[in-house]
Amino acid sequence: MTALSSVNLLLQPGQWRAQLRRADPTLLKGSIRAFSLNAGGLLLGLVTQTVLARTLGTRGYGLYVYVLGWSNVAGLLCALEFANAAVRFVSAYAATEDWGSLRGFIRRSHQIVVATTLTVAAIGAGLLLFALDYDQLIEFAFLAVCALFPLTSVVQLQGGILLGLKRVTQSQAPYQVLRPALFAVTVIATARLLGSNFNAWHAVTLQFVATGVALSATAWFLRREVPAQAYQHAPSYHTMEWVQASGHFVAISIAQLVLSTQADVLIVGALLGTSQAGFYGAASQLASLVGFGATAIMVIAQPMIADLFARGELADLRRISTQILKLTFLLSTPVFFLVVALGKSLLHLYGLQFVPTYPVLVVLATSQLIAAVLGMLLGYLFTMTAHQHIATRIIGISAALNIVLTLFLTPRYGMIGTATATAISTLVRSVTLALAARRIFARQPVRTPPPTETIV
Repeated sequence: MTALSSVNLLLQPGQWRAQLRRADPTLLKGSIRAFSLNAGGLLLGLVTQTVLARTLGTRGYGLYVYVLGWSNVAGLLCALEFANAAVRFVSAYAATEDWGSLRGFIRRSHQIVVATTLTVAAIGAGLLLFALDYDQLIEFAFLAVCALFPLTSVVQLQGGILLGLKRVTQSQAPYQVLRPALFAVTVIATARLLGSNFNAWHAVTLQFVATGVALSATAWFLRREVPAQAYQHAPSYHTMEWVQASGHFVAISIAQLVLSTQADVLIVGALLGTSQAGFYGAASQLASLVGFGATAIMVIAQPMIADLFARGELADLRRISTQILKLTFLLSTPVFFLVVALGKSLLHLYGLQFVPTYPVLVVLATSQLIAAVLGMLLGYLFTMTAHQHIATRIIGISAALNIVLTLFLTPRYGMIGTATATAISTLVRSVTLALAARRIFARQPVRTPPPTETIV
């Protein structure tokens, strides 16, 4: 879209309706389901976070955000990003009716994720108990994280498998709705029961309980939704191909983590203190509202891209990509202006002391808009079509730039420096991905593997 057509699309309601009428039915219905489920989870999450911020205080909330950030990092590294790989491989195997490979992937991915996460969790717990010297509250919080991230990794893997089968509701509801709902209820009840004794360790423990319930739900859905044909074939294993492909996903996700506000929270916590990490975490959570609609669209867009590429339907792939770009623009831009306009009031929900973080919120919201309108689609367009090596290189370079800028700007300018580094790096990543996509997908035909080959 040109800049003029983008403005016209945003300002004219008739254009909105026209774009929605032309959208692919599967894309539109899947996006609406994902948006509805994620919206419920997001609302519950925001309520819970404000309760936590007010109950735990600045230091306690900062500690909670900090240790949860490490849980996300541990899950990313130890689960080898099989959840994202599952979307692509399961979509491709289902599209080509390769039921033996589908069954083999489901079994082997579970074996790998469970083994790696439990091993690392045990090592981490051992270090906390016998080698590292933290005060009791911090130690207990990190021990709870060691128990939490293996559960999180498995429930996300199962969600990825269900998403690959295009079961949007079943893939999203347990983790995005059930988990935050249960967490919200238990946090409010426990905080009222314990009063001032409620701390970050209790909060992480309640996350563990809620995630365990979500895992039970995804396991039940998975048993119901895997096609019967898969159980009628002997499992076929392509372990090295799956691991090699997941290696690219890990590299991309590490780079994305460096570019994300989760990594920012860790850097702010390390350089400026956990209290500042709490302030930054609140701003980043509100800024994530900008990309919320685009994230919902990508839930169904990922398996559709992988499916169309596996079947060689390149014209439909380009058509769907254009529709996704327009829909993400329509959903993200109005939210950006709302977040900027209401930012101070939203921060006040966390507490009066969070309001001065407003400039950080504006910068992070800008970064989210750039990523939502352009970066998300292009990243998945590469990773779901066997061009993940290109995404790995581009996103990796952007992440390295972000590290350099963050280490330079944070000590000098504080949190606003951290946010600015992320915004600059996000812009560089999105523009570079757009140029690469134009060269590969718009001007040259995409080469698809023969139907008899395994998609890498």
